[in-house]
Amino acid sequence: MYSVSAGRATYGHSVGVIMHHDGLIRLPGDVGNLTTYAFPVTFRVVPDVPVDVVFTTALLDHAGSFVQAARELEAQGCKAIAAGCGFLALLQPVLAAAVGVPVFASALIQVPLVRAMLRPDQKVGVVTAAARDLTEQHFNAVGWSSRQVPVSVIGIEDDDRGGFSRQSLTRVVEDPDTVARLEASMVRLARRLVERDHAVGAIVFECTNMPPFADAVQRAVNLPVFDIVTLINMVHEAVARTPYRGYC
Repeated sequence: MYSVSAGRATYGHSVGVIMHHDGLIRLPGDVGNLTTYAFPVTFRVVPDVPVDVVFTTALLDHAGSFVQAARELEAQGCKAIAAGCGFLALLQPVLAAAVGVPVFASALIQVPLVRAMLRPDQKVGVVTAAARDLTEQHFNAVGWSSRQVPVSVIGIEDDDRGGFSRQSLTRVVEDPDTVARLEASMVRLARRLVERDHAVGAIVFECTNMPPFADAVQRAVNLPVFDIVTLINMVHEAVARTPYRGYC
């Protein structure tokens, strides 16, 4: 009745996530928090990549470590593979070529899909952890160009109060008020984005630490919000379909 592959230690997970050591607290809703998901996921951590490298093209020099992680997740039985940072968009072609299951290395892969849902005169708003480092090369690596898909980008550096930062995400346990400040910062960024560009019709979070605040952002600007978690949920539904046996 059931067919499973022998030789694995664990079963039941459909999606694997490649993470790297960054010292951040992963809140519920974050890609790296297991309580985020309504289904089993599993992780593989790449330990030897400096955090600052992830935001530069030097990330490509470490592609082998991420490829190894992707192959291990595939061998473990994952039917699809995601990544724990949106800047891993640069590695999308490399990772997709290395394994036999779907790979989505960044929430940015959703941008053309989101654009297709909007009116011709609307844009996709992108909220990122580093607008100055997010380049056309990242967009191209996940299959699109800002010349083809109009986007309006805002980064956490655009919040002059500086509420959303790596430092804040390491102090959540010591300072319970940090979460409220992170949320307030995300709301300010989203409001600034739509006030600056009235053509924004939906938002995509590049950063995988931002999904815990998607509901607050959506309530503040009344726009659809997409992120790595919405993408993982969609792909899970695609690779682990529910059997429907009822007929009317």
